[in-house]
Amino acid sequence: MKAVLVMFDKDLNVFMKNDYTNTLLSIEQEHEINFGDFLSEKSKKNLEEAMLEKGEISKANFLELNVQKHNKIALEYSLHQTGQFGDTQLYLLFGNDVSERFTSRQRLKAFNRYFKYFLEASNESFFELDPFTGEIHWNETEFKIFGKDKMEVIYSINGLEHFFRNLGQSEEFLKFKEWIFGKEKTPFTQFVNFRKCDGEQLYLSLNSIKVVNGDPDKFRVIGTVKDTTLEYEHFKEIAEKDLVLREIAWIQSHRVRAPLANILGLVWLLKCDNDVTPEEREELLNALKDSAEALDQVIKDVVSKANLFQ
Repeated sequence: MKAVLVMFDKDLNVFMKNDYTNTLLSIEQEHEINFGDFLSEKSKKNLEEAMLEKGEISKANFLELNVQKHNKIALEYSLHQTGQFGDTQLYLLFGNDVSERFTSRQRLKAFNRYFKYFLEASNESFFELDPFTGEIHWNETEFKIFGKDKMEVIYSINGLEHFFRNLGQSEEFLKFKEWIFGKEKTPFTQFVNFRKCDGEQLYLSLNSIKVVNGDPDKFRVIGTVKDTTLEYEHFKEIAEKDLVLREIAWIQSHRVRAPLANILGLVWLLKCDNDVTPEEREELLNALKDSAEALDQVIKDVVSKANLFQ
């Protein structure tokens, strides 16, 4: 990497600098400069604080240089106290131009920050499971599934199995465990009714795959656990309404037909049969009334079921 070498005093007045520093800052070798003129305010403050330390400063420190040919560059540096010039303490700064790496790191940092926001906004938790050690690593969103109180049991296969056993759901977890240690290579999907540490009921979707690296007997399991409670409740409501619609359709095609046919037949007799005696007419009217009441009850049942959609 390209190296910057600068010697300066406590006021950042430069006593010596190498050729790359001159090229980078676009100055002549004999030109007197103050290193602070090329630093951002934050970097200048950080460097002054580093000068108060004893001995060598960790290379984990960064400076931001303002230069003429480029807008800004990132400098990873170490700082050393050297000898004195008269009564003046001198410092030697050795730094590498890591602008490209620093930019990539900043982008990665921003990506990780936004990805973290995405995870926090999502109702999914990610995990990696090692079948050979039994360890389970989560992405710090497991509290969404298990509750605010994180318990150590969820970080191992045996612990997680114990957790599900206490919920009375050993059978569901055993299916997952059999898939882990079995020969099946296809992805695993399972839906589970689940109760969090705080007692809240969830409906979970578990999706996992086996990742093989070279040796087929050595693999890891990665997957997601998603809270699908809202989706489950939504589809459950749709299924219930679908059942009601089917019942309404059955009522309209069966229960309505009988009293309606009776009414139509009785009306025809009353209208067309001139030989009907008064007593028979009375009986027909009573039968017509009964059929009308039966039809009215059917209509009330349909209205009652239709009210479920409101």
